[in-house]
Amino acid sequence: MGSPRIVLTASASEASEWKHSVWQQMTSAAVPSKYGKRIIPPEAIECESWPDGRAKYVPNGTRVVEALLLREYDESDVVTCYHQNLERFVGPETKVVGIHAHNPLGISYATDVYSKLAGDNHMPFNAAEFLKIVQHPVLKKYQVPFVVYITTSFPDKNALIWWYPLEEILREKPAGIITAPHPKAFTYISTQCIFSFTNI
Repeated sequence: MGSPRIVLTASASEASEWKHSVWQQMTSAAVPSKYGKRIIPPEAIECESWPDGRAKYVPNGTRVVEALLLREYDESDVVTCYHQNLERFVGPETKVVGIHAHNPLGISYATDVYSKLAGDNHMPFNAAEFLKIVQHPVLKKYQVPFVVYITTSFPDKNALIWWYPLEEILREKPAGIITAPHPKAFTYISTQCIFSFTNI
């Protein structure tokens, strides 16, 4: 079997489901990478893969891209994995690697405020994890181009914040069913819509 045409990935700091922590992203954005091993436990960035090497958990946006690609491409042509498994999938037939990135440049508010407390020009932990992907030897070996998705709606001030429409729906249609299979996840079901949120 040849290598998949499209490989999607995300850094360990973004894909980890450790303790279903809502603070995982904030911590990895705020902690300077040089102190990461002291502050962030190693198990916090261990990511689970399926036996075939595909990623079990990745950011929701990555799964959405994967689902859209699978409408047009065969499952063998689209693989989502962690950077530890890039060598297993990226090969001569790979046309592109898609990378989910949260603050890859290390310039978010949390970084500017908190990681700078340790001194100037400290790269945050999640930016260092992002560099592990873009500097991965297999990308250089096969000269595979990569695409980085960065949310621009927040700096452009036109992001749709999910809790505002949810609040409106709950005000207008208070009769509904709320299911909570996990303490940090819930689904709201009514005759009008289904909302499902995790890690809130």
